[in-house]
Amino acid sequence: MIGVELDLHCHLTVKRVRLSDIIVLYKEFPHTDVVERAEELLTLVLRAIRGQITPVMSLYDCRQIGSYPTTLPLMRTFVDKVQAMEGRDGVLSISVNHCFPYADVPELAGASSS
Repeated sequence: MIGVELDLHCHLTVKRVRLSDIIVLYKEFPHTDVVERAEELLTLVLRAIRGQITPVMSLYDCRQIGSYPTTLPLMRTFVDKVQAMEGRDGVLSISVNHCFPYADVPELAGASSS
């Protein structure tokens, strides 16, 4: 079982998702929820090991890169809505990835993200 906690500015690729069982990203920017996300990840990993859940990950690239502080009202509302969906209808966790616009990675240039 491979569980990974990442900064929400990481470059989440199809390959990283394929090679992991569970990925949880920080939900807050600035990053004030590192411990909470680690606890969430550990809980999910332990539940998976015990056979209580069978996590399935999905990745969608909305082709948008930016900086979205969750201290601002619109982003705060969005993150609160995302978190309210967790634990319902089979949704274990939702992560929103902002990416890092100054990185030098192929995924940022629109190349294949294999």
